[in-house]
Amino acid sequence: MTTPLLKVDDLRVRFRTMGPLKALAKGVPDPYIDAVCGVSFDISEGETLGLVGESGSGKSTIARAIMGLVPAESGSVSFAGTDLTALSPRRFAPYRRDMAMMFQDPVGSLSPRLTVRSLITEPFRIHGTGDRDLDGEARRLLKMVGLNEDFARRFPHQLSGGQARRVGVARALALNPKLIIADEPTAGLDVSVQGEILNLFARLQDELGLAILIITHNLNVVRHITDRMAIMYLGRFVEQGPTEEVFYTPRHPYTEALLSANPEPDPDAVLDRIAISGEVPSLMNRPSGCEFHTRCLYAQAKCRTEAPALTEAGESHSFTCHYPLTVAHTGRTKAAS
Repeated sequence: MTTPLLKVDDLRVRFRTMGPLKALAKGVPDPYIDAVCGVSFDISEGETLGLVGESGSGKSTIARAIMGLVPAESGSVSFAGTDLTALSPRRFAPYRRDMAMMFQDPVGSLSPRLTVRSLITEPFRIHGTGDRDLDGEARRLLKMVGLNEDFARRFPHQLSGGQARRVGVARALALNPKLIIADEPTAGLDVSVQGEILNLFARLQDELGLAILIITHNLNVVRHITDRMAIMYLGRFVEQGPTEEVFYTPRHPYTEALLSANPEPDPDAVLDRIAISGEVPSLMNRPSGCEFHTRCLYAQAKCRTEAPALTEAGESHSFTCHYPLTVAHTGRTKAAS
């Protein structure tokens, strides 16, 4: 069995909600919120994993913890066999050359004062490799993402959303990384442009053997490009497994609800929408037991008091639910009794 390129084990991330003096004055013994609560996953070379969940579920926090942009409270993030959480900022820096992160806003994440040439060659200057032919590198990177060299002279405001996203991909590829973390890579793009960007990702992955972590709430993106997917709720994984298996046989009610709300391209399809009731609970006031029980159609008394354990549904499919959905998929799954 090959060693995963990225391995995240029991990762926990906490954020302070108030200063120590204010917490003392208010009698708050633990002035923190748990944004990520013990998640574990891995990604191998040439593989794509999708992180899915509602806004605020902790998806982007995981990405930032991997990149060392926020500290991990506990757990480990191993890249190519090295635990990154144990490294000082100086020792961490070289690993950032092998990891690239693409942020959500395709235009807003690009400095408006820099030309495309400067934007996509900036990583060479940041990492001390700016002595190479930057004009040649700009042409190479633009060609890789399907843009002609005339784009090198443009500024971000002169780009469409799809072109700006391609520039972001080019910038991410500058240092030939082994892992790309893409936060909502199709956000704000027309459906046709989304398809072009996803096809670009697939082509580059085939050519370069990239490992890709995609963070999104767009399930069509997940199904189109990912090998495996993980469903997040309030900072925890509630289900994880091969993409097609999770789509075809979801075991957690939250997964079922997300999938049922996914737009169906077939106008003749009979849809069985499952509404998720209520608001997402506050991280400062987590529900007891199964944290999804306040919004779950199938919740029973046990769900309100006991947190469900991780259950294996196959070699690489797992979930956390006391009353999982049955495997048979006949238009709509049912909760097992």
